[in-house]
Amino acid sequence: MRGAVGCVNIWPGDAVSAEGAAGDRCRHVPPVRRAPRRVGSAVVAAAGVLLLVGCTQTATGALVAPLTDDGTPPATGSGSGTSPAVTDGSALPGFSARTVAFGQFDLVVEKAVVSRQAPGNFADPTATPAPADTSYLHLQVKAVNRLKYSGYTLDLNSLWLALGNGQPIPAQLGQGPLGDQVQAGGQAEGWLGFALPSGAVLGSPRLLLGTSGYQEDAVPLTGSLPAPAFPRDVALGNGTLKFGTSDGGLVHYELRITSARLANSVAFDWQGASTTLDRPLTGRRLLWLQFSLTADYPSTYSLSLAGLSRLEEGHELTADAPVASSEVKVGGGVTGHGYLVWDVPAGGSATLVWGQGNGLQLRTAVPAS
Repeated sequence: MRGAVGCVNIWPGDAVSAEGAAGDRCRHVPPVRRAPRRVGSAVVAAAGVLLLVGCTQTATGALVAPLTDDGTPPATGSGSGTSPAVTDGSALPGFSARTVAFGQFDLVVEKAVVSRQAPGNFADPTATPAPADTSYLHLQVKAVNRLKYSGYTLDLNSLWLALGNGQPIPAQLGQGPLGDQVQAGGQAEGWLGFALPSGAVLGSPRLLLGTSGYQEDAVPLTGSLPAPAFPRDVALGNGTLKFGTSDGGLVHYELRITSARLANSVAFDWQGASTTLDRPLTGRRLLWLQFSLTADYPSTYSLSLAGLSRLEEGHELTADAPVASSEVKVGGGVTGHGYLVWDVPAGGSATLVWGQGNGLQLRTAVPAS
């Protein structure tokens, strides 16, 4: 927990950066992206999909045996190379439980099982076993809502499975309440199923998190879990900064940036409200700033730095307002604490400009990511 005095503030993690995902990618046409919608005091990000391509049986890894109609594996020798066959009910070779951050959720992937049972039938003790026409990789997942003030529903349309360089496979809801809203601070546990192509090779399986055309993450399901590249703390500004505005007289503000973080997603609690934000486009990041602010004005008043800051890229104005901000009270000896979230280029070459055009200005370079 970090942040300004008097607020509750959760930094989200991003499990593994998309740059670390193995394999080349191509994309389908991105779906229409809906604008964020606000539920109570929480902004709920719209859903989308994430796509990769191509799977070959020449990859290394466990081979999913082409099971017979009764769910048993065929005779020894079928398949490709020397890869071991994964039969009905087998655990995913090389899998170990892991926890990753996904927006406002911590996802705990607890089990991974290959089965001919369809998602609606698998792990249901009351169901009669009925082998399906294909094999599935079933993941037992616990979704923990880190935020304290709003419930959210896990976006299943943003969860995909990729095998090597293979075509991404969408998640199907299985047993358990994963499709229900997870209350503030609560958790839900259940199963997700992914239909495997015939003869699929379970080499370097990855759980994909994100939306086509937007910043994304890939989480390996076998082997070690690499340290995430994002979120990442950065230095912005240098100690106390001064700028001013002109409104019948010059008011000097002293701005201290108390923390700055580049991230692929942002979800946090702040002064009794929970907020989640859409991921930025591919090649961009979210820059989340927390600050303290004072003003040499005799009376106390409220203002938002959204109106006293803008983003420039290549000396051209690209945004005259952040994607999220808070109001602060200043003046009369009061120190205000607030936050701003900006959508910035991942390659740097951007500048935050503080102040108004007819007053003092401060220019702060945005670190490259």
